[in-house]
Order: sequence, then C-alpha cells, then structure tokens
Amino acid sequence: MDRTLNLKVCLIIAVVWIPTENRTDARETLAHEHGQQPRVEGIDFEAVSIDIEPFGKPMMGQVEHIRIAGSGVCEYRIEERPASGAQKRLPPFRQVYMLDLPRLRQLQKLLEETDWLTATGAEGRARHTHPTTYTITLVRKGAERTIRCHGRKPEPYKSLIWFFQGIAHQENLLYKLRWFSSRDFDVCSELQSNIKALQGKSGRAYPVFDIDYSRYAPIFKDILREPYSNHKDEIITAIKLLTFLEDKSERDHIAGLVRDHDRSIRNTAAKAMGDLGDIESIPVLAELVDSSEQARWSLIRLGQPAVPTIAKLIERGTLPKDLRSEALVRAYIEHWRELPEPVDERIVTAARKALTTEHTRAYRTEYHERFLELAENEPVQPGGILCQMDYLNVKCYRPLRFIHGWYTVVDSKIVESGACPSPDAGTELFETVKFKPAIEQGHLVIRSGWQPIRGVAGSKPEAVIDEKKIEVGDETELKVIYSYYRKPIRIPGNLRTLWEGYLIEKGIPVKRLVYAARIAEPGESAQAFAPPAAPASPMGKLPPSRPRLVFRGVELTKSSLIRDPAVLVDLSIAWKNDAIKKQGGTPRDTAKTTVVYEFEPKEDASRHGVVFADSAKKVFYIQIQFKQDGSRHIEFHGPFEGDPREKLKL
Repeated sequence: MDRTLNLKVCLIIAVVWIPTENRTDARETLAHEHGQQPRVEGIDFEAVSIDIEPFGKPMMGQVEHIRIAGSGVCEYRIEERPASGAQKRLPPFRQVYMLDLPRLRQLQKLLEETDWLTATGAEGRARHTHPTTYTITLVRKGAERTIRCHGRKPEPYKSLIWFFQGIAHQENLLYKLRWFSSRDFDVCSELQSNIKALQGKSGRAYPVFDIDYSRYAPIFKDILREPYSNHKDEIITAIKLLTFLEDKSERDHIAGLVRDHDRSIRNTAAKAMGDLGDIESIPVLAELVDSSEQARWSLIRLGQPAVPTIAKLIERGTLPKDLRSEALVRAYIEHWRELPEPVDERIVTAARKALTTEHTRAYRTEYHERFLELAENEPVQPGGILCQMDYLNVKCYRPLRFIHGWYTVVDSKIVESGACPSPDAGTELFETVKFKPAIEQGHLVIRSGWQPIRGVAGSKPEAVIDEKKIEVGDETELKVIYSYYRKPIRIPGNLRTLWEGYLIEKGIPVKRLVYAARIAEPGESAQAFAPPAAPASPMGKLPPSRPRLVFRGVELTKSSLIRDPAVLVDLSIAWKNDAIKKQGGTPRDTAKTTVVYEFEPKEDASRHGVVFADSAKKVFYIQIQFKQDGSRHIEFHGPFEGDPREKLKL
C-alpha cells in the first residue's frame, strides 16, 4: 500500500480513536510514525509542546498536554480526573490530527516573537491567585529549551500561551462530545453561539478562541444519520455546523428533517436548505410554505430555479383555506432589504394576477398590494448582498471597504458633514459604534466609529471613535425619526441612510441629521466618505411640533421643565396627599409642596393640570397634561416666583 495512503488511514484512526488504558503502546507508535514526517516549508522548529496544569489539579481541573511537530502533526492529551465526592470520574483522552497550515505558520510567528523562548517576561511568580502553570518546551536545530510560566504573563508570551489555550479548548470540546452527553457541558450551546457570531448575527459574543469547526463534523454527521436517538439540541447543532461548513454531504438527512414533529428542528432544517443553495429541495420547501416561515425565506433565497414554483403559488391568490400565496408575498415584504437579487418580473405578474381572482378580491389583499407598491417604488438593486448589517454587527461577503459618515441638511442643502473611522479594506466582520448623537452643554455631540469583534490574546478590543461637536441653541432638542436597528439590511455601493433625526427649536425642525454608509469595491478610487450631491429623501415622518403651552399668562417652555428628581418626587407626594384628602383620608407622607389648584377638564378639553405651591420658598410649580397626535403627554414646569393665586389669578 502507498505510504501516503497508509498515513491517511492512520490519521483517520487517530481522530476517531476511543482511548483505553491498554492501548498506550499503539498510540505511542502512531505518534512516532507521525513525527517522521518532514517539516512544512518555512517552519523552523522540530517540535513545541506545552503542559497546562491548573491550580489545585486534578480536582480543580484536568492537566492537558499539547505537542505540535514541525510537520503539522498535533497531539492532544488530557489526564484523568478521579472521582471525589459528588464529582464523577473524567477519563483520560488522547487524539492526533493535522494542524492546518495557517495556524502552523501563526505558531512559527509567535515563537519568533519570543526569540525562540529566550525573551524576558516568562520568569517570576504569578501576580494573581489560583494561577495555571504553563510549561513550554521547544526543540529547534537539535537543541531543547524549556520555560515555565506561572499564571498570566505579558507579551510576547501572552499571545503564545493564548494560542495553545485555543488548541486546548478546541480539543477539549471534542473530548466532551466523544465521552459525555453534549448537554452535560453545554457544548452544543457554545457551538451554536459561536456560529451565529461568525455569521454576523448581532447580540452574540464572538468566539474567544480560533476553532477549527471541521474537527466536530464527523460526530455531528453521525448524529444526523440517527436523529431519533439524539436530543434536539444536538440535531439543531449538527444542521447549523454542517451548513456553516458548507458541507452538502448530509443534504438528504437534513431534507428529511424539514417534516420533523419538532418545530425548531423543522425551521432549522428549512433554513439550512436555503443556506446550502440546494435546488433539489424546492418541492419539499414548497409543501412547507404554509407552516414554516423559514421554508418561505429559504425558497426565495434559492433564486431563479425557485421562481416558477413561487409564481405558481402566488398567482392563485389567497383562498379561505390556503394562505400560501399571502404567506409568500409577506415573506418578500419582511425580507425586502435582504433579498439577494431583484424580484423577478414573473413574481410581480403573479402578484397582480392574484388580485384579480375572485377569492382574493373578496377575502384579503393588503399584502399583495404592499408587495406591488414596494416593487414599483423601492425596487431591489442588482449585485447581490455585498455587505449586511444586523443591529451593530457588519458582515462583508467580499473583501470590500465599509465606508460610513454623516451630514446635516438645512433648506434641502447639505451644510456640514463628517467621515466616520472605517475598518481596513477586507475586514470581514466588525461592529459599528452605535451612532446616537446627543445634545450636551449646548452642543450636538456626534460619536461614531468601529470596533473589532474580537481582541488579541483575550484582551478587550479597542474601539476607534471620532467625536464631532456642533454648537446649538439652549432649547434645541434632537428627535429620531428613523433607525436601521430594527432588522438586518443590505449595504449597497451607493449611500444608504441608516439613521436620521431632526434638531428641533421651539417646536420647529431646523436641521436634519443623516447617518449613511456604503461599500467600496477594491478597485474604486474614492475610498473615503463623501456626502452625496443632494441629500437623501427623508426616511421617516417629520416629528410633530410641540404645541405652545400657556397657562394663565405663564408660558411653559422647554427651559422651564423640571429635571430635579427631588422636586419631582415631592410633587408626586403632594398630588397623592391631595387625592387622599379628597377621599376623606389622612395622608401619611409629608411634602414641601401642596396642591393649590387643579384644572377642570371643562376649561380646556385637551388639557389638564395641577398647580403646586411651596410657601416656604415662595415659589410654585405647574403640572400640565396635553394630547398630541392622539398621545397623552405630562410635563412639570417651574419654579416660578410669587404667590400662584395672585400671579395666576386663581
């Protein structure tokens, strides 16, 4: 048998080996054979190993050993943890696999930065309690060097230790998957969270370590092949992991789960069919349109091959017992800004035809009409999804440059603008600094920027932030009329408005503020933010003007609003005491103010208010309630000097 083929067989056996104590000699022989492989070109060491000994071993944690040869062969061993009290025994484990080339080159670079373990910084006692001890041994040019690090150490050893911790965590997850129920250690939960973060889903913490997720594929393939003997969390993780790896080998098993009795499994499988771009699943997804939102969206994402099927379902219209037509056009509406390509004209024609059917005309038409309105007024631009935002997270699907900035508009003219710091071209996944300007001490303060999703060697990533101040009036307020935070959106090659607000002075909008972004192609000459030649159309409704409030000659403006919490609490106590007295009771709490007058609704049908007096300070306060755009608003104003009875002629 060819040696190369022999080696591949050995590697496969090593990965799936379930160790027992009487197989030590066989494993050592296997490792010896692997060690005979030639070093990878550019790798300047024979082998490097690390022993990771947690504080209080073995009861507080198992000792782990990692050895990486210059050929890329990586051996991971974990020692037994004996049973103690309620703690169960954790058996030993060993596995051998090939480290991928990028990570092997990363290790070479980290070792070079330590000057091959001769740089200072590894010595000394730990500066924190319960330290882990790391013993690192390097074999290079026939010589061996060993250092011991007690606890966390500064660079250049910090990143080197972090690298090995990542390998240990990756293989430890595999150890738990092989020996225990994945639910015992929340392995599935961690893997699902990691995958969502790597796909740019907001609200998910980015994985702490670099992990080779293909290491877990064989285990989860076995789970998919026998789904009814495994927990639903394991099945869902299997679907998501293999979809993330774009592994289509288990397509038939995933397709078989779209009819599973568990809804979460059905939806996960239906979404996977769209993610994998499997056109053979079109008939299966079409059957699930009425019961699965993910099936509708997956069918749409399959693109042109699915258009005839979608058009056929839509054109029949909404029937009393068949809502598939309505469900599909609604899916288009809900995902309008995520559509991978323009809507095919056959789909638009089918929606128009659906409106002419007898049942649809008599039953319900609002979704079809809204779909046609979007197709006419907001057509999806061609080019596919180049960059997508989900709340703050940005996911670029090609090595593009994300460009964002802001500008202000007065009388339909752009008067000010600023570029936000942008990540380097090709940054695939990052987080924008939430663009939410605020008025502070007479200035509109605009903060913007970006932040790496992940730090280096476990440290928190630093954000790159820019701040701009624009002077405004004392009574100016900022009102938001549109924000993209509600759902994921596409970022095209032209500017897209992401956030919009107005500066309001005395109830009148005086300036519009727009935050926008676009992506730049690699060959584009303009790689910086520049405002458009003409401002974009407003995305939301103009904020309603605050009505002019005057009570018996006293104007109630923004500057007279009460912001002192102590005063507001006292007024609420006084108002409660007045209500208790009117009901014949005796108040238990005391207040500095008292109610001296209350609006009668007949004085002004749209307003109601209360006047409070502080006799000690000789001031009074006014609480006003008013309706605006169908909503009730309450404001507290003061203090106003004088006797309220005389000044207000109560």
